[in-house]
Amino acid sequence: MSQLESTESGALNYRLLRIAGEKFGVMPNQLSAEQQRQVDEVAAKELIMEHAVLSSDEARAIVISEQQVDRALTEIKSRYEEENQFEAALDNCDLDEEQLRAALARELKVEAVLDFVSHEIPDVEETEVKLFFYMHQERFSKPERRVARHILITINDEFPENTRQAALERIELIAQRVAKDPRRFADQAVKHSECPTGLNGGVLGEVPKGSLFPALDAKLFKMKPGEISDVIESDIGFHVLFLEDILNPENISFESIKDKLTSQLNERQRSRHQKRWLRTILSA
Repeated sequence: MSQLESTESGALNYRLLRIAGEKFGVMPNQLSAEQQRQVDEVAAKELIMEHAVLSSDEARAIVISEQQVDRALTEIKSRYEEENQFEAALDNCDLDEEQLRAALARELKVEAVLDFVSHEIPDVEETEVKLFFYMHQERFSKPERRVARHILITINDEFPENTRQAALERIELIAQRVAKDPRRFADQAVKHSECPTGLNGGVLGEVPKGSLFPALDAKLFKMKPGEISDVIESDIGFHVLFLEDILNPENISFESIKDKLTSQLNERQRSRHQKRWLRTILSA
């Protein structure tokens, strides 16, 4: 394989590794056929864009240092607990470290070129930021939220303890215990809940209306702080809810959001310019 072929192969394999992880949280060899199709499609589009950017006149002025590549490589390695896990991931994708470094250098250069073509775009004026804020105030408010915990016992006929009747009996016993002493709710969630939130005492966090199963949502938004629900059935099993607090709707002031919003609008403006530039070079 020539150096060019090795670089191109490494660029593709790196993208397959990154996109599979970002999009589906798995290694490329763990993708379903449909997931593989989606990852291949995204990778192909990225490579077309990368080639166009790196072939542009603007790219000639950009140099990526070895130190920049080192930092990017170190960041990737930090995602793995052990060095051998990192090496296994590379092997799994038919990548070696040299190919990975080359792929990272190309990716960093694309990012640098895009930054370069938009660096002269002026920042938005404060009046524009303020206008955007007042025209989209619904985006800058928080609805009423409920601070809650829950305990779940699932229904699964493949396990004797999770048949519908067995699950109902188990949750009813738990409901009786926590009704007598609400302080035991978190402990009972840790011991018995079959939801991942059980590891954290059943914490659901700040729940806005419409984010839970309909039956749970309807019950939670009728409860009072400190109240524990009766047993509620959803599509996945039986639940008991504990409402800890009610957070009233909030309107966010312009001053408190101004800096963050300004940064977002500046980034959006630069992104639009970059997309226009990309369309130009891709159509050339």
